[in-house]
Amino acid sequence: NDRDSDNICVQGHCVDSDELDIAGYGGCSTYAKGRANENRCVEDGACDMCACTCSAECGLDDICPLDALNDVDSDGLCAADDECPFDTENDVDEDYICGNEDSCPLDPANDVDSDMMCRFEDPCPFDFLNDYDSDGVCPTDTACPDDLENDADGDAICGGVDSCPYDAANDFDSDNICGDEELCPEDLEDDADDDGICGDVDACPYDAANDADSDDVCGDIDSCPFDAANDADSDAICFELDSCPFDALNDADSDSVCVQGRCSDSKVAD
Repeated sequence: NDRDSDNICVQGHCVDSDELDIAGYGGCSTYAKGRANENRCVEDGACDMCACTCSAECGLDDICPLDALNDVDSDGLCAADDECPFDTENDVDEDYICGNEDSCPLDPANDVDSDMMCRFEDPCPFDFLNDYDSDGVCPTDTACPDDLENDADGDAICGGVDSCPYDAANDFDSDNICGDEELCPEDLEDDADDDGICGDVDACPYDAANDADSDDVCGDIDSCPFDAANDADSDAICFELDSCPFDALNDADSDSVCVQGRCSDSKVAD
């Protein structure tokens, strides 16, 4: 006697009429699920003549005699057997929270980063700030969550705190100029002689001519930078300026003939 008090009795026996053909749309069987007139029992007034086929739609048979709402979520399970009587998917994410009560019905972690975005809508499901630096990499995947370029120079110092964000050596020569901004990143004086050769690889870092006379003495410390013999006659006058480069007295008698400090005759002369 309608134990669940839903005013629908359990249909013990029903009969469909063989004579029904409303407006030429066919008999009771056409109102069955998947047929042409499905869900039109009430609209077509077929409830009485198709008591079996239309029993559910017309409320003639209590499909859930102990469920006053008669499977309200239409999942084919009556309330007594339905763990989630108001959730058609029956806790599809398996987090033990029914979909009608689950803030993230498809997210088993239920917005684990608490940013009000469920996992399948959240670009960074474990990052509350959702890729704060907009570099396309979530903080859980990067060591520099606030650095758009993620430590561009690879020196393990994030750009936001790196004094030289594009110089892995971080101003190797300590001249307060980052390596990516200077000509000679390993030369404190940045090519002091301006010869286009950095000091750390310049044989004569203070001699722009780089030992012009090739005497293995750099010009900045060579008493005669253009004299390979370095004042051969020791008269304190370098070769290129010495009228008598091999005469220490420099033509003492002023006869315009220098004393030959050194000479040699050819052995093949005849």
